[in-house]
Amino acid sequence: MSAVVAIPARMQSTRFPGKVLADINGKPMLWHVFQGASQARRISDVWIITDSQEVFDQAPSWGAKALITEEHWPSGTARIASVADKLEGDIVVNVQGDEPLITGDVIDSLIENLE
Repeated sequence: MSAVVAIPARMQSTRFPGKVLADINGKPMLWHVFQGASQARRISDVWIITDSQEVFDQAPSWGAKALITEEHWPSGTARIASVADKLEGDIVVNVQGDEPLITGDVIDSLIENLE
């Protein structure tokens, strides 16, 4: 089985607009999430799924692949579902864009259990 990580990243958070690009130690929060997810050994790709042109434009500078979606999706899961046919994996792991402490080991453990 193959697995990918999809990180939904919405700029218009109700409680904290722009949260995914908020600075943490000189880097955007989403950069930290991407770096942590990228450490997983059991995945083939990490995708950032966003409704924001700003996020979409920044992602490649981090080495991230990105897909842009419409703004109307009510959740990160719905955002991922809207582009799931473009993600090549039997397993799609949803890692929220505001989880800067995520580690590859956590993702690998989840995938191992799902397999």
